Amino acid sequence: MRLATLMNKNTKTILLGVGFSVAAVFAVIAFIFWTIVPQFQGREYLKKAAVAYTPEVIINDTFIFEPMTADQGLIRYLLVSALIRKFSDEGVDRPDRLFDHAVMRLEEYIERFPLYYDYYLALGKAYELQAILNKDASYSRKAEEQYATALTLAPGRPDAVYAAAFNVLAQGREEEALTRLRAFAESQPEIADTHYQIAQVLMVIGKDRYNEALVTFEYALDHGANMSPSLTVTMYQKLFYQYYHAGDFARLRTTVKRLSQIDTTQSVQYLKVLEYMDKNGAAPRIDIQIPTN
Repeated sequence: MRLATLMNKNTKTILLGVGFSVAAVFAVIAFIFWTIVPQFQGREYLKKAAVAYTPEVIINDTFIFEPMTADQGLIRYLLVSALIRKFSDEGVDRPDRLFDHAVMRLEEYIERFPLYYDYYLALGKAYELQAILNKDASYSRKAEEQYATALTLAPGRPDAVYAAAFNVLAQGREEEALTRLRAFAESQPEIADTHYQIAQVLMVIGKDRYNEALVTFEYALDHGANMSPSLTVTMYQKLFYQYYHAGDFARLRTTVKRLSQIDTTQSVQYLKVLEYMDKNGAAPRIDIQIPTN
């Protein structure tokens, strides 16, 4: 009897030890899978990306993308984002195999883990670029879907609101873009950047909305929003040319005054124009052409 009891105790001890050993093995595997493997994947991606963004270097290295570890979302998001910046800066105008592969990899991750608004935002921007590269408007509609999901996950994010608005603007739905931005401005009036974006949309709509655009730009700039200084100068130059030829003295003066502050390459000339206007109550004769783009 005592022998049987002792044997049962020893069996339980052995089984318990085996259980702990199996659990320890799984714990080690899990630790490797969720920490060490992602680190190596990340290092591999960074190493390859530092060499060159070429299809052969990245597409053929399956270890960068497999297995689906904790860092896969970040790796795929960074790759798509880097390629968007690269192609935008370089003015690439044709489809690219690596870019298409990177987009496919991000789609793959999002399908399995639909959690992060910024991944949807990146995918939307990628689709918009694909619409340009492939000359296919259906990609713009796919981008719209991604932005809608991003806004569901993060309703108050300005970058998602702006991306969605400019997406429908690019699709020709100008008033819808304006309505979206104005609704957001009403809900969060303290964000001056929204007014800057509204002014851009008004400029795109056309000359009939230039007066609104000027008021909105002035408000945005007075409240510290100058999201793209070079674009601001371009927009104000358009307003300057428009008001000069229209003979709209008051708005021309507002435009010239602002250009003297933001266009550092020609600030002296604009100050001279402003001085002439204040002294003579009229604009000086200037040989200028209204820009068409």
